[in-house]
Amino acid sequence: MLLTPSLCLFKLFLILLSIIRTSVGDGSKDTICVASIQEVLEKFVFVDTVPGASYINYCTTNLSVTSLWAAAKLYCTDAEIAAGYELWNGYCIEYGEVILTPYEDVLPVLSDAFIATLPVVEFKDIAIANVWNTSILPSNTFFNISSRTIVSQTRKEKLLQLTKFRRLGTRHSPLIHDTGRYASLLITTSCLTFYSWAVYGFWGGIVLIGILNRIITLVLTSRHNNRRDIEQHQPIAITTEGPLGAIRRWTQTYLIIPAAFGSHHQRLLYACTIPTRAETIVVAAFWILSLILCCVTYDVFYPNL
Repeated sequence: MLLTPSLCLFKLFLILLSIIRTSVGDGSKDTICVASIQEVLEKFVFVDTVPGASYINYCTTNLSVTSLWAAAKLYCTDAEIAAGYELWNGYCIEYGEVILTPYEDVLPVLSDAFIATLPVVEFKDIAIANVWNTSILPSNTFFNISSRTIVSQTRKEKLLQLTKFRRLGTRHSPLIHDTGRYASLLITTSCLTFYSWAVYGFWGGIVLIGILNRIITLVLTSRHNNRRDIEQHQPIAITTEGPLGAIRRWTQTYLIIPAAFGSHHQRLLYACTIPTRAETIVVAAFWILSLILCCVTYDVFYPNL
């Protein structure tokens, strides 16, 4: 795609906007608290659960809603409760055609004494087939597990959205009209972009080493008269060398020319050609780099939801 001046300015604007959004905070983070509680409650069954009506259960049934707002009062701030209600109420209206019971309607019941009477559930309780006849309260550890799961899922979804954005192109993607959302995705994928460029940087480093080797060779040969044997048309052997020559001779002797092991470079080993030591180092380094980049930054943990 041709980078016009206007497109470059627009991308610069997005980057600046992403910095501003990072400094003031991302509003989407406020919804994680309530979403984490809801993720926990989805793993349990209450006596007033309506079979096959997920959003009716999440949004209107007494035990589930009371559990939601009791945990929200304990773990969430007022801003997170308001943001969580707005998000989940939208889901309830869109998918369940019901309205989520507001936090304010349940708040009079949520006294400290009432919350203290609620049974506390742990991650291990998911495996227990139990129908609860009272509201429940996730433990702090259970809540943190769910919150970490939600954050990891959100990051993965943002990466998929950005991939789709880039595949559709700037002109055809609806994300282009939400510059703040796009800027947030740019921040999320910064590490991924760095890792992608690391692979290019590896091979660029190999090419750079080759270029430096040719430059060193040129410098060494330019220090001599470049006299050639008329019959053999070969350069006369260099009998003196400086620090560059010593380094070049050492690398050729111990890295470039020798076989990876033994003397099986030109001599086959069970019908197999063995690479030189330099080739082995390059291939091994590339595999090690690839394995490292495939394993880091992934938030893999247990237990998770």
